Amino acid sequence: MEDTATMDVMRAPREALDRIGGVLARAFFDDPGYRHVVPEDPHHGRAVEWIMRLATRYGDRYGEVHAPPDGSCGGGAVWLPPGDTSPGPLRLLRVGFAAAPLVLGLGGVGRMIRLIEVMDTLHRKHMPGAHYYLAFLGVDPALQGRGIGGRLLEPALRRARAEGLPCYLETFKERNLPFYRRFGFEVAAQASAPGGGPPFWTMARPGRERGA
Repeated sequence: MEDTATMDVMRAPREALDRIGGVLARAFFDDPGYRHVVPEDPHHGRAVEWIMRLATRYGDRYGEVHAPPDGSCGGGAVWLPPGDTSPGPLRLLRVGFAAAPLVLGLGGVGRMIRLIEVMDTLHRKHMPGAHYYLAFLGVDPALQGRGIGGRLLEPALRRARAEGLPCYLETFKERNLPFYRRFGFEVAAQASAPGGGPPFWTMARPGRERGA
């Protein structure tokens, strides 16, 4: 295992996207938000893997997917850049969302669309200006607690700081809040998924003076 203190992070090549999607699926398997979208086993696991592979394709096309260069550390981060942080329906269709009814079921599609709408409304309200959006960050559960998540964040956070821009994310796990606070994020809002779904938190990292 590579020493995570010196672990390099790079933009993932396209041939690695499905592998990274699989890692993210393991990381998000117990995420309350995706359990709300597709609660039934065994469909839940297949649905989360499909969502995460779609997410890496979306991130590669409209932003960046960051990962270790050799895949040895089992993690990935999906970032969307300033001006391209809203998941438009045409963009989702271009990366394969048309298959959603077959994978998620009609009920799952409805819950996912309503959740995206609520999250996007909060996103626009709390971060109306230019910013970087951390859409997904995940580490293989077997490798968590080794500093990999922090290393995956570093390249985009450095870029945002150099440009004086804030960053934004959402999480359905309250235990993630202290982790993100270590990197300068603070809670912007708490809300719940529509239809009596689980709570989630939006977090923002303020911009810095350019060049500071």
